[in-house]
Amino acid sequence: MSTARRWVYLTLLLLGYSAAGWLLAAFQVHWWVWLVTFGLTLHLIRCGPAAIVPASAWVTGVMFVAAVTKAWAPLWGLRFPYEHAQLWALGLLLIWLGAIVSMVLLALAPPFVVGVRERGEGIAAYSLSILVGTALAGGGLLY
Repeated sequence: MSTARRWVYLTLLLLGYSAAGWLLAAFQVHWWVWLVTFGLTLHLIRCGPAAIVPASAWVTGVMFVAAVTKAWAPLWGLRFPYEHAQLWALGLLLIWLGAIVSMVLLALAPPFVVGVRERGEGIAAYSLSILVGTALAGGGLLY
């Protein structure tokens, strides 16, 4: 696999998890949502595609709670879900879709990390953990 494809893949992961951190901060979620999200992220890195089911269940559950409680980021106005219901629903759907895509990209990431075979999977998992953790925290701090 070419180096350019690896960089594009890792950049997509960085952008996806930065957006996830920004959205978690914008929606002002509780600290345990951050903790479970990061824990499932580490589980995705370690187990790969086998961890897609619990991670997608978590994302779907969080989005379900957001839909039931009509959650919206205060940055965009708290009346938005009531005044523009179709746009609000589309926004939640796009957030859910972005989260699922980022999660699947991460689950399939180990072959794309530079030097997986030369250095072993442990180094690849640690480097991915640092990349994704930094992106998640950086997105939250960017808010």
